[in-house]
Amino acid sequence: MIPLALPTLISITILKMMGAWNTYMWPKLVTSNPDMYLITIGLRDAFAAPDGGQIDFPVQMAAVAMVSTPLFMVFIFLRKYIMKGVSRSGIKG
Repeated sequence: MIPLALPTLISITILKMMGAWNTYMWPKLVTSNPDMYLITIGLRDAFAAPDGGQIDFPVQMAAVAMVSTPLFMVFIFLRKYIMKGVSRSGIKG
């Protein structure tokens, strides 16, 4: 049974990992320690202008691109499993 369910299990695992990487609200609610924040909260807080000054958007976008690169690579290298799992789970009958 596992060989038949393997593409579905792999795609669920990959999509859950991508969702956990992009989570924002739950870690912000759970912890108030900046050392335990995830990267998404760190990106938001690192480039926020506390004194109301200008935010350096090019630097912020470069940081977002660097943080998004691992997710993009995971998708590129594992897209075969994601598509196989999604296509198998959508078949009825």
